[in-house]
Amino acid sequence: MEPIRQWVLRVYDGNHRLTEVAGEWPDALLEAEGWQVRASAEGDTVRAEALRQGSGGISLGVRFLVPPESLDTLCFPGAVYSGNRFRMRPLEYPCILREPEDLGVGVPVTTAVLPGLPRFQLFARDGAAPALGWHGPDDGVWIAFDERTDWGPNGMEADEAGGTATIWFPGVREGTVYGGQASPDRAFVAPLGSRLNARLSVTRTAGQPDWEACFLRIWEAFWTRSVVEDLPFSSAQRLLVAKHNEHYWNEAEGYFMLSDGSWEYGCWQSGWVGGGIQMFGLAHEEDPLTRPRVERMLDFVCGPAQHPSGLFWSVGRNGVFDTDMVGMAWGHDWHLIRRTGDVAYFLARTLRLKQALGHPIAATWIAGLRRAVEVLWAIFERHGQFGMFVAQDTGVIRSGDTTSGAIIPAAYVEASLALGEPEWVGRAGRAADAFVALFERQGFTNGGPGEAAQAPDSESAFALLESLVLLGEATGDPGRWSQAERVAAHAATWVMPYDYRFPAASTLGRAGIRTGGSVWANAQNKHSAPGICTLSGQSLLRLYRHTGEPLYLDLLKSIARGVTQYLSRPGRVLFDLLPGGSCERVNTCDWEAPHTPIGEGFAVDCWSSISALLTACEIPGVYVDTSRRRAVAFDHVRFDVDWDGGRLHMHNPTTFAAEVSILVERTLPIPAAWSPLTVASARRVQLATGASTTVSFSEAPEAPHPPQAP
Repeated sequence: MEPIRQWVLRVYDGNHRLTEVAGEWPDALLEAEGWQVRASAEGDTVRAEALRQGSGGISLGVRFLVPPESLDTLCFPGAVYSGNRFRMRPLEYPCILREPEDLGVGVPVTTAVLPGLPRFQLFARDGAAPALGWHGPDDGVWIAFDERTDWGPNGMEADEAGGTATIWFPGVREGTVYGGQASPDRAFVAPLGSRLNARLSVTRTAGQPDWEACFLRIWEAFWTRSVVEDLPFSSAQRLLVAKHNEHYWNEAEGYFMLSDGSWEYGCWQSGWVGGGIQMFGLAHEEDPLTRPRVERMLDFVCGPAQHPSGLFWSVGRNGVFDTDMVGMAWGHDWHLIRRTGDVAYFLARTLRLKQALGHPIAATWIAGLRRAVEVLWAIFERHGQFGMFVAQDTGVIRSGDTTSGAIIPAAYVEASLALGEPEWVGRAGRAADAFVALFERQGFTNGGPGEAAQAPDSESAFALLESLVLLGEATGDPGRWSQAERVAAHAATWVMPYDYRFPAASTLGRAGIRTGGSVWANAQNKHSAPGICTLSGQSLLRLYRHTGEPLYLDLLKSIARGVTQYLSRPGRVLFDLLPGGSCERVNTCDWEAPHTPIGEGFAVDCWSSISALLTACEIPGVYVDTSRRRAVAFDHVRFDVDWDGGRLHMHNPTTFAAEVSILVERTLPIPAAWSPLTVASARRVQLATGASTTVSFSEAPEAPHPPQAP
């Protein structure tokens, strides 16, 4: 049954509403305050024409009735989940819960003040995708539209009292906007004869999980994105390795910092924003400078950076380590659980990579990994969950009931292989079951960012996906692949499916940045970001290999191609950052205005450059699946495939020389096991700028087939 809808015309004086009239769907003649507007709809197109001008300006809406039982599922991707009906607190940044009634376990989801029900007005640019959706037990709806029309930026409104959701052309936020500032919005003063021609697609679905899976199909089919051809992976990798060696190496303590060390949080931070994660990317370098430095960093991570409890210190500088709440008047023993989960995961992967490369493994590194996974398991056995913040010394949960530690099952799978202890796979399964149950109960993931209270977020969504994919590979359990597919569909709601049009004079506008594939951080911090915090998205490729679903390749292609364009570089410096630096802000809305307007950022290098490093190491430049006759270029090259002749024709359209990895494999009847060398050992092809070449499949070795995980 089609959702009930009607036309609505609002007349404004600026952003002060004067009146509102409604008309029948699909054709209506709307009159108010001297305005006369004819509106019509056919298929996925809505049209309107101003036949007579009146006072003020207008906004034309398409209003939908939302069943009362579906309001709790209302979703605006990247901004509103479950209607944002959370317990909210007026928190100052950094937004961390601190009141006694908000702490411990068994506490409802609590956030800073977010736009949400009972009523909200937002622009389409305030979230990842211009869409609204809701579902019931047996059916659901997605409404997809574009970010703007000739009448201005489009908006949306949800009203619990009326049980309605409305798409507005253009959007007008009445009253105040972010930070309590007066709304700068203005209705459209339509010239006589002005015409609106807009896309608006309504898709009916079954209930969950089909509802969210349907969004992934809409993500691919409805919106368009540029195929970014900018900075090849190999060029990005050279910039990033040079930056770390020349500017971020701490010789006195023996580790790679997150910055040049000039600010408090830019030295050691475990996990989350990159500390201990960049170590894995740099471990792919075997030059005489980087390799011994990575090994010194392993000594550091498994030595002074690890608390006697086994958890890793949250932050550190000049040999002094502390918890997350350094410098604050409360929470002195708090540790964000995903920090240790992240470091344990990438520590295990670094050890496995070095084992595969034939490098000696120090006993202290093995001991450090074992201490980390054991303390995490002790927390789970005590509480039945990992919480969000725990006591650094005892592991007692201070703030719980989130998916903050969703990467921990993946850490257990990798640890089982690095330590040669198969029992960690079983523990990974138990941990994953707890995370999946919480995700399904809430309808979203949360707790990944340490400064966004318990708001829904993308970071723990992609972390949970990583864990489920690794478990699927390790156990062969088809149920894990079903869980992974549901989480992948949810993760897609955080990824921008279109290219936002930045102001021409803005930094990102001048740089020609394309936002398709950028990833929104969380529902609190209203910005997209260059990539996934802090992963490459390789789980999407590994999920495709087992399911054959090409949408996962398309999603990864947009993410992977986009992330390197945000790197500052000689000849195109962004935000005064060093070459290889990347600001996490991809601001498409005015949440930080006037301090950081749309299209602007700041000179703080962040985790997004490490995501770019992981992308260059973990994602093949060109992937060829000969079984399904499917190929994709994740790197910045063009290609054609001659399947019958077994040849790949490649061209480098960028202004940079490229060394492109080519991974060719047969995924049927089952794909080969993924190893630390699957991408690292793939054939490399050199392409000068503007050059083309042809490669035979027989010259590109198949993916290695190491033993399956226990």
